[in-house]
Amino acid sequence: MLKSSRNIVSAIELGTSKICVLIGNSNPNGQLEVIGHGEVPTEGVIVKGEIIDMEAAYEKLNIALDDADRSSGRELSNNRLSVINVTGCNIDSVHNVGTAIIRTPDQKITENERREANQSAEILNMPPDKTPLHTAESYYVLDNQRRLRNPEGQIANKLDAHIQIIRGNTNRIENFKNLVVDVGIDENAILPIFSGTCTDMGILSSDEKERGVLLIDFGAGTTEYMVEYKEGMIAGGVFPIGFHHVLNDLAIGLDLPFDFCRKLADSGKLESLLKSGEEYLEYPNQRSIRKIPVSSFETIIELRLRELFGLVGDALRTENILQDLGAGGVLTGGGSLLTMSQNIFQETFQCSARIGQPHDVVGASGEITSPRYSMVYGALKIADDQNRNFEIINSRTPLQTIEGMVNKLISFGKNIKESISI
Repeated sequence: MLKSSRNIVSAIELGTSKICVLIGNSNPNGQLEVIGHGEVPTEGVIVKGEIIDMEAAYEKLNIALDDADRSSGRELSNNRLSVINVTGCNIDSVHNVGTAIIRTPDQKITENERREANQSAEILNMPPDKTPLHTAESYYVLDNQRRLRNPEGQIANKLDAHIQIIRGNTNRIENFKNLVVDVGIDENAILPIFSGTCTDMGILSSDEKERGVLLIDFGAGTTEYMVEYKEGMIAGGVFPIGFHHVLNDLAIGLDLPFDFCRKLADSGKLESLLKSGEEYLEYPNQRSIRKIPVSSFETIIELRLRELFGLVGDALRTENILQDLGAGGVLTGGGSLLTMSQNIFQETFQCSARIGQPHDVVGASGEITSPRYSMVYGALKIADDQNRNFEIINSRTPLQTIEGMVNKLISFGKNIKESISI
């Protein structure tokens, strides 16, 4: 890989509706600048987060990469790290606990005990078809009594680390990685990350993560969810239901072509229709014009949305964590552009909710500030953070570098930690 004076990183979204590539540069002032953007539709190529047609996916990813590379001024050859999103793939999260006994003379917890507890928690008997993507700190418990976010400096006899391990189907994750390798990205520069973690990094504020927030990314083919509280991940997962299922319901229920329903949504006409107060949508067929009640659109959409958000709610009620949503909810993804989605979200979870979108984008056209780009922009921010931390480790003395290699824990912003080999 060519060396460059610029810190070039990239993010690749392999989604149901699109393959999107962003190329970024870390400015000397520490600011991430988006310098390249490429995008192609993926209808029928990737479904529910699974690659259905590898050859077609390869061709489309090549086009998106070339478009992004061209718009960046051919900087992709200097790429240091590519984060790719992983969804579907039977993604789930497992809560695990690790323990460290405090042996310091004053019984104070140091970084060493915290690291030991985390490493103990990461030891989990994994089914042979499952691969861990990354781990996230949830919280710590001192002497089976006190729960807190940061244990360092506290006095205790025992420290328990509670973490979430995000894992997915091994073969399907390898399909994602192999596709990116096949188009020419260095295998050693590829980091697969759960899509929900990427979205978290892209749009959530520190205040929301501290007070407790439910994040739902309502995409075309899948819906990811995550809960954070006290800047720790409490739960996360994915359902193979997305906005395309809403459109398919409309197509079947109203006897309309799916492409017509999709264009109605993509153009914004569906949202306008629901807000217009009109009674009918006029749909021309071969012999006449059908008048379809707008109320029929509303009913069908509402039924699917209540089902979807109900599934998320059931999963979270099982873990008894909905009471921790002090900051409410954040809804993002293409499906969030429908006002009904936000309204039903708020009714389902009985909390306030905002529409999340990239808000601190520098250097790119305004189009990637849409909620449709929350995930891929977050992936680019993760790539940027990882690259910066790698640069810091490389700038240390040999002894410091060895210590960094032993730790192998690089923070995602302030709260997400990913275990990678340096």
